[in-house]
Amino acid sequence: MSQEKGMTIQEAAQKALVSQNSCNLSGVVKTFAEVTSVLWEQPDCDGTDWVNEHPISILFATQVLWLTCKAIWPGDYGKAYAACEMLRDEGTPEITGRCSHCDKVIYEGDSFPQGMCVKCYVSYMDVRRY
Repeated sequence: MSQEKGMTIQEAAQKALVSQNSCNLSGVVKTFAEVTSVLWEQPDCDGTDWVNEHPISILFATQVLWLTCKAIWPGDYGKAYAACEMLRDEGTPEITGRCSHCDKVIYEGDSFPQGMCVKCYVSYMDVRRY
């Protein structure tokens, strides 16, 4: 949705704030795309860096990160990239098990200590720090 259709920068900022409580990745991404159009139309927009570094973009990008795996650990990007290449070239990877905490499917090469998925392992490590 663009400003011509009525979304203001204030409404875009409100949507960014609301996104912080969202649990629906596809909804967050769809709304992120809509508010990005509003950012591009701002009079002080001077290009890609301005849009990428805008507080609205940062909130949405952070929520996408949180919903996908909470944190990107060294090597996780590489694993995800390789998995996408494999999906493109070979189809769905083999399922090797389920997370011992949330029962989420774990694919080949995606297992963390104690049989956890990445999200549960990150939560487990966060709790252990305190």
